[in-house]
Amino acid sequence: MLELIKQDFDGSVVELIESAEGSAGKLVNLLAHHFDAFRDESRFDGKQVRILKRAQIFVADLWAAFGGEGYGDFDDIDDITMFAGKSTRARLQHSLTKRRLSSTTNAPHTRLPYLQPTA
Repeated sequence: MLELIKQDFDGSVVELIESAEGSAGKLVNLLAHHFDAFRDESRFDGKQVRILKRAQIFVADLWAAFGGEGYGDFDDIDDITMFAGKSTRARLQHSLTKRRLSSTTNAPHTRLPYLQPTA
């Protein structure tokens, strides 16, 4: 990780943060793009799903540590509130069930499969 920071951001985490230009979403995407450890993804219903929980937590912690000022000043911090926990799984289950019920009149209850990390 340190090598990537040296290579892509002149050895400075500050440069990484500043390259996001005050956007929490952009910082999440930069982290996921440059660092494999922040690129948590899964497959759901045959599609690749970007969860990016680790990157979102990093940005949220940065925001909290600086009180939303300085390095923690993000114009769109409210856009990264989707942490993949039990409540997210319940929302996905509800959404999937509603979608399948609307496509067939006698659809059985559908259980959401556990999301499996991809390599």
